[in-house]
Amino acid sequence: MWGRLSRRTRLPNEWKTVRDWLLKASTKDTEDRVFRLLALKEVGATDAGNPRGKPSAAKKRNRTDGSWSQLDDKPGDSYANGQRVFCLNRAGGLARRTRSINAARGS
Repeated sequence: MWGRLSRRTRLPNEWKTVRDWLLKASTKDTEDRVFRLLALKEVGATDAGNPRGKPSAAKKRNRTDGSWSQLDDKPGDSYANGQRVFCLNRAGGLARRTRSINAARGS
């Protein structure tokens, strides 16, 4: 994983602490949700036992037109679309040709 060799024996415990915090922390906007999912993937918490760590959790706030917004009460925007498409692609939760990708491309 990451870190100096001298610290690698401590990493599993530290990552468990990070994983636990990420699963408990609340989010307020798309940026929070995107970075939480990316961090959960990094620490190996994207399994079925962790609903917040599943890529499908990031898809929940997808609008009917295939877009996402920064805040739940705002219309979809290109910045939020780009964040979500990148995040879902990295987390393995997005097919190559979906309405989300088409919306992010503007097509």
